Amino acid sequence: MIESKTEQYFNSLLYPESNCCFNGAVKIKTLENHYEALMIMPGSEKTEVNITASSSLLEAKSSNVDYPYGYQIKLSKLVDVEKISSSLKNGVLKITMPKQKLQASDKFKVPIS
Repeated sequence: MIESKTEQYFNSLLYPESNCCFNGAVKIKTLENHYEALMIMPGSEKTEVNITASSSLLEAKSSNVDYPYGYQIKLSKLVDVEKISSSLKNGVLKITMPKQKLQASDKFKVPIS
């Protein structure tokens, strides 16, 4: 795969430690009880996709030699990281990120000055 200079530049910023590429786009939907991210990963099989999540970052990478896709999403504190799920169908990776329920202690009055 031949990358343009622009793709090489963005790849070096997004994934300096690997040869993973940022191709295409991530579509994120905000729904009532969860967020949904759709990522294109054509040619990738489930066994080639690795998804990791921390409290602030979700990474999805494909190790497919012909199509090495990779994505990063900054996560909101509202995402319940332990309940994230995903599916891969027809080259589209769908990641479902449930929202956490806010506790009363998570809300506070903001003064107006």
